Amino acid sequence: MEDINNKDLTEYINYLRVNRNYSDYTLLNYENDIKEFFLFLNSEGLDYLDITYQDLRGLLEDYKNKKYKSTSIRRKISAARLYSVIRSHVCRSCIDVSIIAG
Repeated sequence: MEDINNKDLTEYINYLRVNRNYSDYTLLNYENDIKEFFLFLNSEGLDYLDITYQDLRGLLEDYKNKKYKSTSIRRKISAARLYSVIRSHVCRSCIDVSIIAG
Protein backbone atom coordinates (compact mmCIF):
# COMPACT_ATOMS: atom_id res chain seq x y z
CA MET A 1 0.00 0.00 0.00
CA GLU A 2 1.05 3.50 -0.67
CA ASP A 3 0.17 6.54 1.38
CA ILE A 4 -0.26 9.87 -0.27
CA ASN A 5 2.96 11.81 -0.42
CA ASN A 6 2.46 15.37 0.86
CA LYS A 7 5.10 16.68 -1.53
CA ASP A 8 3.29 15.11 -4.50
CA LEU A 9 -0.03 16.49 -3.30
CA THR A 10 1.44 19.98 -2.85
CA GLU A 11 2.96 19.87 -6.34
CA TYR A 12 -0.38 18.72 -7.74
CA ILE A 13 -2.28 21.57 -6.08
CA ASN A 14 0.35 24.08 -7.20
CA TYR A 15 0.08 22.76 -10.75
CA LEU A 16 -3.69 23.29 -10.69
CA ARG A 17 -3.28 26.76 -9.21
CA VAL A 18 -0.68 27.93 -11.73
CA ASN A 19 -1.52 26.03 -14.92
CA ARG A 20 -5.28 25.60 -14.60
CA ASN A 21 -6.05 28.76 -12.62
CA TYR A 22 -8.48 26.89 -10.36
CA SER A 23 -10.17 28.81 -7.57
CA ASP A 24 -9.17 28.26 -3.94
CA TYR A 25 -12.48 26.47 -3.39
CA THR A 26 -11.83 24.07 -6.27
CA LEU A 27 -8.28 23.47 -5.08
CA LEU A 28 -9.54 22.59 -1.61
CA ASN A 29 -12.08 20.18 -3.08
CA TYR A 30 -9.47 18.53 -5.30
CA GLU A 31 -7.07 18.18 -2.38
CA ASN A 32 -9.78 16.56 -0.27
CA ASP A 33 -10.78 14.33 -3.19
CA ILE A 34 -7.24 12.98 -3.51
CA LYS A 35 -6.97 12.39 0.21
CA GLU A 36 -10.27 10.51 0.15
CA PHE A 37 -9.07 8.49 -2.86
CA PHE A 38 -6.00 7.35 -0.93
CA LEU A 39 -8.04 6.62 2.20
CA PHE A 40 -10.21 4.31 0.10
CA LEU A 41 -7.17 2.59 -1.42
CA ASN A 42 -5.65 2.05 2.01
CA SER A 43 -8.90 0.78 3.51
CA GLU A 44 -9.11 -1.79 0.70
CA GLY A 45 -5.41 -2.72 0.93
CA LEU A 46 -4.80 -1.45 -2.60
CA ASP A 47 -1.65 0.03 -4.05
CA TYR A 48 -2.08 3.21 -6.07
CA LEU A 49 0.03 1.93 -8.97
CA ASP A 50 -1.71 -1.45 -9.17
CA ILE A 51 -5.38 -0.53 -9.12
CA THR A 52 -7.62 -2.33 -11.57
CA TYR A 53 -10.88 -1.55 -13.27
CA GLN A 54 -12.66 -3.61 -10.59
CA ASP A 55 -10.99 -1.55 -7.88
CA LEU A 56 -12.28 1.61 -9.55
CA ARG A 57 -15.77 0.15 -9.68
CA GLY A 58 -15.46 -0.41 -5.92
CA LEU A 59 -14.41 3.20 -5.47
CA LEU A 60 -17.42 4.39 -7.44
CA GLU A 61 -19.69 2.15 -5.42
CA ASP A 62 -18.20 3.62 -2.23
CA TYR A 63 -18.95 7.13 -3.48
CA LYS A 64 -22.50 6.17 -4.39
CA ASN A 65 -23.03 4.56 -0.97
CA LYS A 66 -21.98 7.85 0.59
CA LYS A 67 -24.79 9.46 -1.42
CA TYR A 68 -22.49 11.80 -3.33
CA LYS A 69 -24.13 13.57 -6.24
CA SER A 70 -23.02 12.47 -9.70
CA THR A 71 -21.35 15.86 -10.22
CA SER A 72 -19.27 15.35 -7.09
CA ILE A 73 -18.32 11.84 -8.19
CA ARG A 74 -17.24 13.16 -11.57
CA ARG A 75 -15.09 15.81 -9.89
CA LYS A 76 -13.52 13.21 -7.59
CA ILE A 77 -12.69 10.95 -10.52
CA SER A 78 -11.38 13.90 -12.50
CA ALA A 79 -9.15 14.88 -9.59
CA ALA A 80 -7.79 11.33 -9.32
CA ARG A 81 -7.22 11.06 -13.06
CA LEU A 82 -5.36 14.37 -13.26
CA TYR A 83 -3.32 13.45 -10.19
CA SER A 84 -2.36 10.20 -11.92
CA VAL A 85 -1.33 11.99 -15.09
CA ILE A 86 0.76 14.56 -13.28
CA ARG A 87 2.32 12.12 -10.83
CA SER A 88 3.13 9.16 -13.00
CA HIS A 89 2.22 10.15 -16.55
CA VAL A 90 -0.47 7.47 -16.74
CA CYS A 91 -2.82 7.46 -19.70
CA ARG A 92 -5.79 9.79 -19.09
CA SER A 93 -8.23 7.10 -20.12
CA CYS A 94 -7.27 4.79 -17.24
CA ILE A 95 -10.16 6.17 -15.20
CA ASP A 96 -13.27 6.43 -17.34
CA VAL A 97 -15.73 8.94 -15.94
CA SER A 98 -18.46 7.68 -18.27
CA ILE A 99 -18.90 4.49 -16.21
CA ILE A 100 -20.69 6.52 -13.53
CA ALA A 101 -23.18 8.07 -15.91
CA GLY A 102 -25.76 5.35 -15.36
